[in-house]
Amino acid sequence: MDKIKVELLSYDDIKWAYYGLRICTDTLDKVENNEQSNRKLLEHALSDEVPHYSVIKHIHYKFLISGIPRSLLQEIARHQVGVSINVLSTRWALHKAFKNLPDVFDPVYIESYYFISKELKDPENEKLYMEWLKARYDELKLMKKLREEKHFSNDKLKNFVNENFRTKVFMDISALALRNLFNQRLYKDAWYVFRHVAMLMLNSLPVDHMIIYQDIIEKRLEVNK
Repeated sequence: MDKIKVELLSYDDIKWAYYGLRICTDTLDKVENNEQSNRKLLEHALSDEVPHYSVIKHIHYKFLISGIPRSLLQEIARHQVGVSINVLSTRWALHKAFKNLPDVFDPVYIESYYFISKELKDPENEKLYMEWLKARYDELKLMKKLREEKHFSNDKLKNFVNENFRTKVFMDISALALRNLFNQRLYKDAWYVFRHVAMLMLNSLPVDHMIIYQDIIEKRLEVNK
């Protein structure tokens, strides 16, 4: 999964959660230059004792997630509230794949366009692994031939694309939605691909934001041990 990358492009200042809290408690005059008190108040608001998660919905993150299989989009689509995404056009991805497609089978080239499951990468499955890559190469050759000889548009050809074809996602997600994503996808029984992406997202967050997710991290990662 070394070709899966997550980049945190931007994030909101945690002070917007403090503003939400101080408005609720009518202590807005204490929001500035009061970091320790603000963090203690936020920690209390996110505790099981008095959960008050609405204040973190004012914080948003923008991620670029690349190298993931198209099949992961179905999982991401289940996270709708507080999440906005744009996805790499399959038409454009195919255009690039066809343009540089080698005349002879090149496994390295195919690996750059297709996600490989961990089961196939097992050394005991080396022969099957190469057969699978060759099948993907043959698929691309066939699609390219259909475009050139039968004038199939890329819009039609995308219906032939394997679900392991790699794609990219630009995601805007609120801290509240990200808590929900971590709670579901850091669990040990979550699909390992999404769990890997969730871990990359978690590891890209600024240190001072970890207070928002600390309870989930402790609960989920402790269970996974």
